[in-house]
Amino acid sequence: MNDYFPRNSFLKFTLTTLGFFILMSIIAVIAYGVFEDSPYLVLMDIVTYILLYLVLFIAPNTHEDRYAILRRPNEDSGSFMLTAAPFFIMSVTSVIYVNLISALSPELYEAFINSPNLASNMGDITDPLGFLVSFIVIVILAPVIEELVFRGVLFNMLNRKLGVTASLIISGSFFGILHFATFFPAAIMGFVLGFIYHRTGDIRTSIKAHVFNNLVSFSMAYIPFLDFNDPGLTEAGLGIAVIILDFVFIIWFVSYFIRERSYLSERAPVYREVGYW
Repeated sequence: MNDYFPRNSFLKFTLTTLGFFILMSIIAVIAYGVFEDSPYLVLMDIVTYILLYLVLFIAPNTHEDRYAILRRPNEDSGSFMLTAAPFFIMSVTSVIYVNLISALSPELYEAFINSPNLASNMGDITDPLGFLVSFIVIVILAPVIEELVFRGVLFNMLNRKLGVTASLIISGSFFGILHFATFFPAAIMGFVLGFIYHRTGDIRTSIKAHVFNNLVSFSMAYIPFLDFNDPGLTEAGLGIAVIILDFVFIIWFVSYFIRERSYLSERAPVYREVGYW
């Protein structure tokens, strides 16, 4: 078995990630202070994700590490159900989470409902450049780069010393922490995406699921009839249909997880040498 990630470790990954986001936060504060009225400030989000890709995926990992993450397996390539399931699971967990924190912590509730990760807050951008940049960042860059970093690098790297279940929980939690106010739903989604990647052995499968989630969330902010928070939708029956779909996909994924749970005893995808081309 190859010894992957010889130049990387969980401690190095954690410190690099922390340092990166602190530095980018400082740069953002300075940039927005100096170029307050510039329409090109929105491009910082694209620059941030490109740098994240270079700092956490390219620089600390060898060519062999990156090739192992990107290779295509001859295993279960996934299905539409796998692609769509994370969105519906996150939808339900978000509802549960927001009701819980609204009762326990008004401050956390305010932070959650004002989070830029929520679909209801994505529609605030109206200028064409901002809309285009938001689409590129939310629907393309974020899913691809976050999957490469958190599933491709972190999950596989953790499995060098930890079991698959622990690696899924830690990498999912790490993913949740970096989404700040939406920690709980994001952590659950991170676990689900991690299991999808682990089971199929193909990072493209979790990328597709992440793209689907972000695309639907982005669309909900700009297409009125997809605003599931509109009370009128319940009267039209669409709200009820969404609730039914939520539970259909949750039940399906739970049954899929139980059926494929034997994979929890398998090594992470980069260590499964057989079945790849």
